[in-house]
Amino acid sequence: QVSEKTVRRRLATYRDNPLPGAQVNGVPGPAPGSKRLTPAQEGIVSHVIEQYFLRLERPKVSAAVLRVKQECRAANVRPPERRAIVARIRARDPLLVAKARLGPHEGEAKQAASNRGVETSRALEVVQLDHALIDLMLVAPGEGRPVIGRPWITLAIDIHTRCILGYYIGFEYPNQTAVGLCMEHACLPKGPWLKRLEVTVDYPMCGRMECVAWDNGKTFQAHGVQAQCERYGIKRRTRPPYKPHFGAYIERYIGTFMGKVHMLPGTTFSNSKARGDYPSERRAVMTLREFERWVAYEIAGVYHHSPHRGLQGLTPMQAWTKAWTGAGGEFRLPPMISDPREFVLGFLPAKPRKVTREGLSLHGLRYWDPALAPLINDQQQYPVHYHQGDLAKVYLYAHGHHLEIPLLDRTQPPFTLYELQEA
Repeated sequence: QVSEKTVRRRLATYRDNPLPGAQVNGVPGPAPGSKRLTPAQEGIVSHVIEQYFLRLERPKVSAAVLRVKQECRAANVRPPERRAIVARIRARDPLLVAKARLGPHEGEAKQAASNRGVETSRALEVVQLDHALIDLMLVAPGEGRPVIGRPWITLAIDIHTRCILGYYIGFEYPNQTAVGLCMEHACLPKGPWLKRLEVTVDYPMCGRMECVAWDNGKTFQAHGVQAQCERYGIKRRTRPPYKPHFGAYIERYIGTFMGKVHMLPGTTFSNSKARGDYPSERRAVMTLREFERWVAYEIAGVYHHSPHRGLQGLTPMQAWTKAWTGAGGEFRLPPMISDPREFVLGFLPAKPRKVTREGLSLHGLRYWDPALAPLINDQQQYPVHYHQGDLAKVYLYAHGHHLEIPLLDRTQPPFTLYELQEA
């Protein structure tokens, strides 16, 4: 009981697409994806999106709609509805829109696919390092307790277990010494350090890593750092420039860590808008030593014992223990550093110097020790390593060992490179 016209229409549909679903009547209305604006309207909308909306100034959608209306009136064309303009903005490639409005690096970091992280199969396979300025004002010890500023922290995280292998906190701007001291804290046992801080927590993470991953900062790319890693068989992996998402694990932990710091008195929060009227300097009460103790408890006492989604619910401590437990239940030791002193000194910055009758000259200072006598006037330049936080002594590398050379003036107390430059 259908007309011949209906049969012919069904037959034409079948010949075009023999699947049964093709015989089902479609939803009334225009086909999905079809455009109903005139070519003139489409051209104006496309022009405004390209030239006005996709800019680093990031104009709002309402501003783009207003601009379309203005250009339509100037061209004597009926302006399209707002939803038509919004639909054409949303139809653009989200990655290209993000790059155009946020910049190529931030746009890719926020919009590009990131469904696969760094793959590791064992502990200490890949360790990420980075620096961060801590959102907290610290005070000097003793009476008066003046505010002395915000410290920096250099952190090392093991990707496989998410454990914080080590860190270094100091007031100086991140430098080569900070990298060396962070590597020392990460690779060596924490017993003496915990005893010095008078902290009673379990912090067994240590060992020589197979590979370190960091950014292109000059502190990480320094010749001494690269050479010392090469000397100890530590591979280096540098993230591509301006791509912070390649250091996602350390960046994510730094964000988590700062969230805890924001609950301390004297915090500066992450920016001035978040800080509001909070008087950071007046509320500051913690000294550097007190903050170091707090960080030790926060990392070793809290974070290492908190379940981690990336570890399928295990805590970093459980993941570390599991990584070093054999099939028979025996515990294996991580690869250790045989000579801690030589390991740390090799990471410190160095300058080539000749030994004269007056000893060594570095930063305008004179250093002398009787051990230098056999090297006087041999016309050979030796690497002289120095600790930027203590210039009371330097370390001359000769014949495979570091010789500790103190200042010629033994009455000088320890002082930093920053203090020397200010003086």
